[in-house]
Amino acid sequence: MYEMNKSDYKAVLDLVTSLVNVKTINAFSEMIVNSKELLGFDNVLFSEITYHKTCNYKIIFTDDELLLNVREKVISPEFFAKDDILKRIKDGEEVLKINNPSDFIDELLGEKSTDDIRNYFKNATCHALSKMNKETLTANLITFLNMTQNGSDKFGAMAGYLHTHLIYAYGRIMSVGDQNRSNLSERELSVITWLKYGKTSWEVAKILDITENTVNFHIKNIKRKLNATNRQHAVAIAIAQGILG
Repeated sequence: MYEMNKSDYKAVLDLVTSLVNVKTINAFSEMIVNSKELLGFDNVLFSEITYHKTCNYKIIFTDDELLLNVREKVISPEFFAKDDILKRIKDGEEVLKINNPSDFIDELLGEKSTDDIRNYFKNATCHALSKMNKETLTANLITFLNMTQNGSDKFGAMAGYLHTHLIYAYGRIMSVGDQNRSNLSERELSVITWLKYGKTSWEVAKILDITENTVNFHIKNIKRKLNATNRQHAVAIAIAQGILG
């Protein structure tokens, strides 16, 4: 078991302090990549998972060359049924250790996967930091890949200290609440997310456990803030502005 020393605690503190001024995903990813040696990991993966009728896995950034061409993947029902990690993330687990991620990498790569790639990831260890939004059924995920046991032990010791700060910064950067995107409230974001998936006001009310009148009130505010003529127009504007994926 790895025991953190003073330099490790300083590395964590320095990284956490510098996160305050990071405002873009490019700056955030650059900062994390530059911290490899200090934190003890080999590659990093920023992603977003949505759990609706299907489980969609979207890569926002990675420095792993084998995954650079993967942008978005609909997880097959067969794989989702047998995979424990995706279910644990959906259930709200926030710090996960994943041994031998070769099956998941195989699922992401599909036909592009090879025996060499599977063997490459077979002895790897991943530490995933996640935050699940129960209303939108969306999870932000930062996954750190270790190819050596020493590196895995070191990062594993730091993961608990890093989780809240890294996930908060990632969520803040990706958040549609940023001023340059829109001023929609959290509840309005939840409503318009479900509108994107074709839900009626009644259905949204049942999902969010609020009244249909309240849903319609939020939709009225959404249309006003986005200068939209109807709910379909509001969803189209939200997608165009990057508010919705």
